[in-house]
This record gives sequence, C-alpha cells and structure tokens, in this order.
Amino acid sequence: MKTLPCLLSVLALSLCAAPVLHAQASVDLTASADTYVDQKNPASSYGTNDNISIRGTGGGDNNRYSYLQFDISSIDEPIATASLTLTVAFGASNRTASTIQLYGLVYDTTEDALALGLEENTFTNNTAPWAAVRPANFSAPANATGLLSTADTPASGSFSGGSTVTFSSTPALASYLESARLDGLSIVTLVLIENTGQSAAITFASRENDTYAGPTISIATAPIPEPATAAALVGLGSLGLALILRRRTPPSDV
Repeated sequence: MKTLPCLLSVLALSLCAAPVLHAQASVDLTASADTYVDQKNPASSYGTNDNISIRGTGGGDNNRYSYLQFDISSIDEPIATASLTLTVAFGASNRTASTIQLYGLVYDTTEDALALGLEENTFTNNTAPWAAVRPANFSAPANATGLLSTADTPASGSFSGGSTVTFSSTPALASYLESARLDGLSIVTLVLIENTGQSAAITFASRENDTYAGPTISIATAPIPEPATAAALVGLGSLGLALILRRRTPPSDV
C-alpha cells in the first residue's frame, strides 16, 4: 500500500516550503530604576544620582550594593539568553582587580517589586531588603536567588569613563528572567555586590547619566515554530497515526 508514503512525502514537502521558526529576536532594555545603598551612610538615598556605586571593604563600613530594576513586559517569547552591561562613569584609584556578583530578588507580584521604590528618597541601606555589609558578614535574604552571573573588573589604571563591564549570559540568569516572564511579572530586581575588600568604590553610569549609557540588559528570545508549521506538524502526526492504525486493523468478517 503506497498511500501512506505518498501522503507523508507531500506533507514533508509542504513543511520544507514553509518557514519553520520565528527568527530569534534580540532586544536591549535600559534599567527602569537604579540606585545604590551605602553602609556608611545608612539613611541616605541615591535614586536620582547619575551613577551607581559598588564596593566591598575588608574591615570598614563603607560597603555599597547597587540595585537595578528592568521592565520585561515587552518580552513575549521564551528567553534564551541574557547579559548585563554596565558602563564605567569615571575611573577610580587604589582598586585591585575584582569580581562583581549578580543576584536577583524574587517577588510574588509586580506591585511588590515596584513597592521597593528604588528612586524614592525612602530607599536607603536602612530600608533595603538586602542591606550592604562588609564581605565577612555577607548574608542573603530569603527571597534572593543564588548567584546569577559575575563580571571581572580590572585594577585601577586599566579602566576609565566609558569602559564597559559585562555579566555574561548564564543558564541561571536566563532562567530567572524567564521564570518572571512566565509568572506574568513585569519587573525584575537585580543586586550587584562586591565580596572582596577594596580601598575605593567602582562607579557606573545610572540611567540618569547624560554622558554614558545606563545599565542595559540584552535579551535574546528562543525561536518558536510558526503557527502554520506547528499545525502542519500536528496534522502530519495525526494523519500518519490514523493510516498506520487503518493498515493494522484486520478486515471484519461478513
């Protein structure tokens, strides 16, 4: 019986003629809010500054964490990869090479994340969900993710204003963003921490900076089947199964 092979060949040719996947899309998102908190000045807020600052100290109290929020509501396809780029606002002296760590905070609703009010004068080290402390006292809050990514920073003299630092895409970072998207959350919150002692902070441009780009996350979405192709695949499977079952069904006795 040649019916099945012939039909399968026709459907296979039609699938080859149609586009199989949406092209992978890429989008760059600038932070919707950003700030930092300072252990040495626990009641101060920095949400309207044109820079964000990060520092770990060996024994002092001048530790700084930076907070970023991104609006991912425009992403409507699965997130495959994501990387974060920061632009140095100005150079710093007396810094050794270091690694900055990237974490996320998980909230049940978009409203809960927005309630942090990163750019309001009430967001300080006293009120932050993850207060800056010296590296020896590092302790993550219950709603923090594990480590999402890291970025290496060079020693003083090897970077200046306009230099960039990139947190490469990792499965953990992409998964964190994709989980938020699937949960219908528009806002994601990231925290940047330096867990080594430094004599000076490293300072990056915030979204308010007029000279350099603010924190930017680059997202690539995964290709997905075109609706027509997906329907044809389902049809192909159904037709093939039906014909196979028909061939295996013995003729009934008359």
